[in-house]
Amino acid sequence: MSENAKPEKQFRAGALSVSVWKRTHNDEVLYNATPQRAYLDKKDTSESAEGTWKYTDSMGRDDLPIIAALLNTAFSLIVVTQTK
Repeated sequence: MSENAKPEKQFRAGALSVSVWKRTHNDEVLYNATPQRAYLDKKDTSESAEGTWKYTDSMGRDDLPIIAALLNTAFSLIVVTQTK
């Protein structure tokens, strides 16, 4: 995705999110989903004294069932959208 691209839809639960992206290839509309977790890097004070918000695709054990539910929601959206 380009730096300025915006997702079609984003599903969130706390610091976890899944973004659904839409693109066209050979006149075919394709979708993909990207999971991520936000965290506050308190050592990086370049944006504020409290720290800098950063993002990773690494999930902890307790994140897995939540990100799985968000991915399932994204999957449902993609399936419904593609069958229209």
